[in-house]
Amino acid sequence: MKKDKQLKIGLDFHGVISTRPRFFADFSAEALGRGYEIHVITGGPETLIRDELKRLSIDYTAIFAIMDAYKDCPAVATYRDGELHIDDKVWNMAKAEYCRNHGIDLHIDDSNAYVKWFTTPYCRYGNGCCLTNKGYVLDFNKPATMVIDSIEKALFFNE
Repeated sequence: MKKDKQLKIGLDFHGVISTRPRFFADFSAEALGRGYEIHVITGGPETLIRDELKRLSIDYTAIFAIMDAYKDCPAVATYRDGELHIDDKVWNMAKAEYCRNHGIDLHIDDSNAYVKWFTTPYCRYGNGCCLTNKGYVLDFNKPATMVIDSIEKALFFNE
């Protein structure tokens, strides 16, 4: 990966952004300020996520909400109360598919349920995560600028 590439980072909302909104507001601002993209990749629904991101002052490039993207899919059942049920396999594959289709360079999520479907580097959010096959640990206890620096080193300089 070349240093001048526009990095695309996927962030889950529930369990990641929602856990430390102030940190991820700084993280997103720093990434966007460096010319990178932030894709909020979540269960949804998009309207609620968009409102919550606005309330939390978190900027982003795009939102992908599984509930909205798959609402017309045959693997989705709509209950009488309007709730959707999406087949577990479809749900678990959706984020990985989005990342592949949109050239996401790194996805940060709090669940291990999705990782087996990913070809995109995947970081399980916590105090730190090791980037798959990269040998770099992201320490989310450090300032957002330092975490972005670590992502750059892992993805730009350790191929």
